[in-house]
Amino acid sequence: MTDQEQQPAALVENMLLLRREDFDELLDRAAERGAAYDNLVGKTPTNADAAAAGWRRVATLDAARGDTTTSYLFHKVTGDLPPGFGERMPLRRAKLDEALIAVIRRWIDAGAPVDGWVPGTD
Repeated sequence: MTDQEQQPAALVENMLLLRREDFDELLDRAAERGAAYDNLVGKTPTNADAAAAGWRRVATLDAARGDTTTSYLFHKVTGDLPPGFGERMPLRRAKLDEALIAVIRRWIDAGAPVDGWVPGTD
């Protein structure tokens, strides 16, 4: 086989490798989503004052009920933070739309389910 005849084969092989890399990246992203959830719900915030107050990044009472009063994420997006608890998110940008904040509240109130649909968020 000449170099010119091998070139298309090498191109196809490289395309297959690229597709495999794309697939691997998709799998990695799916795993990251699971890891993000696991690092959010029921976890202690890194902010020392919030942690000392007993807050959680997302506080849940059980599988069907959450607690926005001690959910650090909720207070971060609303900007309703006691002194020492950090700044509103997103930092130096416009506050999230009230409708989006309401969706976050409903998700937490529903126990922060990992999947499925939360009533009132449509």
